[in-house]
Amino acid sequence: MSDFSALNTAITGLYAHRQRIDTIGENIANIETPGYHRQRVDLQAIGTRYPGLFSGPGGQHGGVTADVQRVWDQLLDTSSKQNLARSNSLNTQADILTGVESEIGSLATNGLGNRLTALWNSFDDLANDPTEQSIRNVVLGNAEGVTSIMQAQSSALNQMRSNEVQRLELGVARVNELANRVAEMDATIVNGTAAGRPPHGLMDQRSQLLSELSGLTGATINYDGSGSSIVAIGGHVLISQAQVRPIELRSITDPALAPLGFNRIAITGATGREIALTGGSLHGGLSGVNTLVPDQRRALDSLAASIVTTVNNIHQTGAGLDGTSGRSFFDPAGVTAATIALSADVVGQPGNVAASDGSATLDNSVARALASLGTDPSGPSATHATMLADLGAQLSTMQGRADAASISYQQSEGNRQAAEGVNLDEELADLVSAQRAYEASARMVSAIDEMLDTLINRTGLVGR
Repeated sequence: MSDFSALNTAITGLYAHRQRIDTIGENIANIETPGYHRQRVDLQAIGTRYPGLFSGPGGQHGGVTADVQRVWDQLLDTSSKQNLARSNSLNTQADILTGVESEIGSLATNGLGNRLTALWNSFDDLANDPTEQSIRNVVLGNAEGVTSIMQAQSSALNQMRSNEVQRLELGVARVNELANRVAEMDATIVNGTAAGRPPHGLMDQRSQLLSELSGLTGATINYDGSGSSIVAIGGHVLISQAQVRPIELRSITDPALAPLGFNRIAITGATGREIALTGGSLHGGLSGVNTLVPDQRRALDSLAASIVTTVNNIHQTGAGLDGTSGRSFFDPAGVTAATIALSADVVGQPGNVAASDGSATLDNSVARALASLGTDPSGPSATHATMLADLGAQLSTMQGRADAASISYQQSEGNRQAAEGVNLDEELADLVSAQRAYEASARMVSAIDEMLDTLINRTGLVGR
């Protein structure tokens, strides 16, 4: 090996280990940067080249090269994104059910349960004094309290659904925005990779955007040979070869939801084909507007129908103070929570409230029957209690699933960060190694310089 060839070997070592030091410094500087992936320098020997069998002894040593690699584990990255999508979906559904419970599951003094209890108690008071006008006014007042709170709860559920639809619209717009940004990055990454200079920083930014995209839609993410991302949502290819196929939010007529005054909300491609999401906050939102909130509206409407039918069936058998029977207490046409109302037969006419069976003025059998609805195991109050219990159980189950999914995501994300993130202790140890290797290469340059000085200045004295 010639001395000049050895000098080249030492210089490549200086370059390579300086690259290691610079890369370690970048890792340490970005230890708190969100989405940053640790970079690693792979060292490879250039190898020994022999010019020819008879051209002379020995060969030429090429030295060492440094190749900067971005640390990325596709399996851990995919697992983290999948768990994020599942966690977001379940947490969104749990949040929606929590909102529903706060609206219709209230146990406060102004809650529906207490309003119903007050109505049955006022019928009991009327049974004790069937002719007392003030008690009859209390009965009508409590009944109006029941109708007003049911109407308010129905309106609140409708508003919750409307708000959630708006969030879905914003979510879809965000998905399309993210897709366009990822596609732009893909084009730059492909060009940089083809030129032998992969833009690692841009890859980190793209990874963050893809994580957000997965958290919204549960998208599956792959990469082609050029480094471009392939993103699919429920079979719909959103991004491919730096091209975007945007999604839309549409309102579709659904016979199952039509009685509630709702349309089904769906996410579709540009062709109108519906996309079946499997995870993400948009999946949870769709479940909320198409299933969770409508189910509670049906339960509330069913309760309203039960109250109207049950009370009217009893009330129509009794007579008011004028002896007339057959009157409805609630409007028979208002059999939903939004339309429940007192009948025109009794509004502003407390004397028309039936307390007796018509056989005698002081008979209280009808008022007693109406009061007993409060303790009837199949009456409206029991139905309301069952509805609240079912809602509470559903929320508890959903919250438990959401908590478990959140823990799974935290674990998988921790594993990903452990593999791809920066560990300060490892970087400091590697920095010491790189510095010593750099010093060794520098020492080799000094040694070769001394050899050349000896060869040039201390030998070959003949001729001086």
